Amino acid sequence: MVYSRAGLRALATGVAIVAAASAGNAAAAERAIQLRPEHPALYIMAASSYGQADEIGKSKDMVARLSTLVPTISAGAVAETFPYTRQEDRARLVAGLRAGGLAG
Repeated sequence: MVYSRAGLRALATGVAIVAAASAGNAAAAERAIQLRPEHPALYIMAASSYGQADEIGKSKDMVARLSTLVPTISAGAVAETFPYTRQEDRARLVAGLRAGGLAG
């Protein structure tokens, strides 16, 4: 696959935003959602980031939007399947989701 310069810049921007979102930057996750609104992992990262920052209203909003995309989502399923290697990273992610009201 061949990318144009503009395509490569957009791809690099997207990768940088997702990396920042997975590092706990909720604003970056929200920017990534604007680029890929159908991608559940971005809502997971945003909801968790807001939950960890005690911005519970924003976390609940992201959980609601996530639940619209994936009606069967649960905190337990995220803990088992989210592609973080370290258990403590998954535990922190899930704690933020539970703060936003994600059951399971």
